[in-house]
Amino acid sequence: MAVAVADPRFLPFFESATAQTATAVLVTAILAPVVASWVLKRAGGLTVHDPVAASASVRRLRRTQVRQRLSA
Repeated sequence: MAVAVADPRFLPFFESATAQTATAVLVTAILAPVVASWVLKRAGGLTVHDPVAASASVRRLRRTQVRQRLSA
């Protein structure tokens, strides 16, 4: 709207530009995570059974459980 107010020649394009911008934002918000996940999986960046990540998360979980028991 600011551009259309600054230069009235753009006023006829205001509605279609708003719709195009909204569509681009929605498509990007939906497709970007899907495409990024797909690329990372194909490149080997996302693995479900990563022993290092699994052992670190298990250690974190155990520490949390021990702290909860000590504070109780």
